[in-house]
Amino acid sequence: MAQIGRWFAVFTCLFVLSTSVIGCSSKDETRASSLSSSTDVCGARNALESSIDALAKVDVRAEGTNGLNAALDGVKESIGNLADAAQSQYKGQVQRVRDAYDKLHAAVSSFDASTASEDLNSISTAVSDLQTAVSDLAKSVTRC
Repeated sequence: MAQIGRWFAVFTCLFVLSTSVIGCSSKDETRASSLSSSTDVCGARNALESSIDALAKVDVRAEGTNGLNAALDGVKESIGNLADAAQSQYKGQVQRVRDAYDKLHAAVSSFDASTASEDLNSISTAVSDLQTAVSDLAKSVTRC
């Protein structure tokens, strides 16, 4: 009987030791994953800021709507990459960026030369809203 008690004690000690090692390993993996995730978010945030800068620099007179649409596609891709990297961490801020992008895309898509001054005002407002949403998101991502 004493021998069974001893084996039980050894087994219990090994079990406790193994779970504590697994626990430490899991925490290290979580920290590494968090660091990787943070790095991914920072890179995606920087890429989004760059695509917004590229959008702002489009010379619509020289490049026409093709240049504008190409820049918008770059912004949309950057927003998607940021959303993937951030997952749920910055969900609200990313959604505001997506909403602002959708507003800008709609304004550009509905552009009509006959109502150019009104449409340009809508586009200008939408660009400003997008820049504000991206700036707010960038301020939220502080672990870079």
